[in-house]
This record gives sequence, structure tokens and C-alpha cells, in this order.
Amino acid sequence: MTITIAKIDAVLLSVPRNKGFSPAEVLLVKVHASDGKSGIGSCQYEFRYGEAASEALQLVKTYYAPLLLSENPLAIEPLMAKLDRFIPDHLASKATLDIALHDLKGKILNVPVYELLGGLARPKVQLLAPQIPRADAKTQAAQAARWIGQGFKALKLRAGGSDVDDDVNRVREVRQAVGPSVEIRIDANEYYDPMSAARLVKKLEPYDLAWVEDPLPGWDFEGFATVRSKIAVPLEYGQLGTTVEMLRLIRMEAADCFKMKVVRGGGLLKCKKAAAIAETARKFMVSGSGSDTDINFAAEVAFNVSTLHMTKALESTGAWFIYPPESRLVKDPLVIKDGYAYPSDKPGLGVELIDDDFAALEKRFPFQR
Repeated sequence: MTITIAKIDAVLLSVPRNKGFSPAEVLLVKVHASDGKSGIGSCQYEFRYGEAASEALQLVKTYYAPLLLSENPLAIEPLMAKLDRFIPDHLASKATLDIALHDLKGKILNVPVYELLGGLARPKVQLLAPQIPRADAKTQAAQAARWIGQGFKALKLRAGGSDVDDDVNRVREVRQAVGPSVEIRIDANEYYDPMSAARLVKKLEPYDLAWVEDPLPGWDFEGFATVRSKIAVPLEYGQLGTTVEMLRLIRMEAADCFKMKVVRGGGLLKCKKAAAIAETARKFMVSGSGSDTDINFAAEVAFNVSTLHMTKALESTGAWFIYPPESRLVKDPLVIKDGYAYPSDKPGLGVELIDDDFAALEKRFPFQR
């Protein structure tokens, strides 16, 4: 029997979050196959994704769904290429379908998604501790020590927002609090100009940082190249959207590390290709978002656990940290223990929605326009 795509459902949800975050704007999709199986995908929208959530919903319902109906759901690459030919950008909305198609294919073939992506490269995925928000140095150091006490071995410290000396003091205090063996990354949140960024990173050299993320605005490729030529600490470009951008940065010698989120990067297929480019260029690559839902988290774990090059801690901290229990969209989230995430061996992503009825989910989490 030939299996085809029979229907695609899509809905927008406003999902409450903790830690002072506003509700997440979540696009949720379900791809139904003619054999009765279905796959789910989601994206939690951020302003930098290049499309609004309401725009993404319209794209899925009006354009993507008709393009995919009656097609073979197992042929993910040609299906995603079809969407790319229709519209080259709008990566996040297409990522929801890429994730859902992988979930569906895993269920049809009765294998976990990580098997579709190359098989298990490691039995578990190291997690980055939730990002330590900007605060005074002593407060950040205390928070860092608490996360290390809970089993995490990698930290990211939010910097920027004041001046170079304040950021140096933050890193000094955190390093003293956690000791020499803990990996520390800092995210300067695009705060500095090239001259002050280079001055900052030079002052941070004694503290053995893994890398410094985004000391400059993401559009300033030339600035990244200038800063990298002046420093010894690795430099991360954290706002990556496409492999085209990655190749340009590599050719400009503008970064040592790249971050590509599965949702922002266009899905699992595109992230696997980005990892291959990073490996060939001998660059680090990380993925994940502090706003990931449990569905996106499962996709990030499948990507990381099946890709040898993804050796650094996954930055996916949203699902299990900022979403309260009543906002979790799946019944049995992936297991997290002692700073590691464990992939499910169930078919597909290994997670199931709390309610298969999209109308009920929409009523429970009504979208706030």
C-alpha cells in the first residue's frame, strides 16, 4: 500500500511560561498519513526568526499544506526542497513541517528519529545549564555554583549591558565559584562595537572560556572578522539562519563556532548539513534555544545524539526550565538527569501531545494577538 500525506493541521497557541517570560507564541502542526499515523512539529517564535507567528500559520495552511498533500511522507528531502523552491526563506515555519515529517516517518518505519539521522552517536546529550541572567557578579557566581551542584558541567553567562570591566568581573567571580574544570561560555548579546569587543575578549583570556558569543550585532560580519583577528579566545556567531551565512563567515575567517537552532535553521535536514560543513571547516557547532517546547527539545536531542560533531553541551533549556508543568505540551517529556538529556527509543520523536484535538489545545492555550 502506498502511503501519502492525507491532511495537515496547524494552530497557534499562547503557552504560559515562568521566570518572568511572556507567553510563548507556538506554531503547532500535525501531518496525517493515509495509514492513520501522524507526526507533530512546533516552533516557538522569536522576533529574529524573520516571520511572525500569524504569518507562519497562514503559510502552512494556505501554501505549504496544498504543496504536500498526496505526497510520499517518507521522502522528506524532496518535500522540503519543494517548499524551498516555493519560498526560499521563512525557515522556522518550514522547520515545523520538517520536524513533523521526521516524527511521522519514524512512526511509519517504527524507529526513533535519531535512527533516521544516522543512528546513536552517543547514549545521552550533555546539557548547558540555563543561561545565568545579567546581574551583579556575586549573584551570577552564586547561581553558577548552584547549577554545577545540580550536575551541570557547562554554563553560559549573560554579559553586556554595562561596560568591559563589569563583564570581566562577572567572569572572574563565576570562574572562582565553579573552579577550573567547568566549561564557561559568555553571551554578550550583541552589545559591543568591534574595538570594545576585542578589548573585552583580551581581558577575558586568563579565565579559559570556551568561547564568546555575539559580542557584536549579527549583521556585522566584517566586525566579527576584525575582532577574531585580534583575539585568542574562540568567537561564536550565534544568530545563524542558513548554511549560506555559515559559509560566508567561514570564508571571512569571522568565527570559530556557530549556533544553529533546529527551528530557526529550517529543520533537522538543514541542521545535519550545517554540522557537516562545520566539521569539514573544523569549526565548533552547537544548537538549541532557551525557549524550546518539549517537541523542539526532542528534535534537538535527536539531532545532537545522532551527530558525532555535536560534542558541546546542547543549549536547549526552555521546555524543562521555563515552562510550568501545566504548560508542557506533551504527556511524557524526555528524561533529564544530572545535566544530561536521554533520547527516547519510542518511534518518532518519542513524545506525544497532551491532547490530539487541536481545537481543545486552542481553547486551552488561546493565541493572544
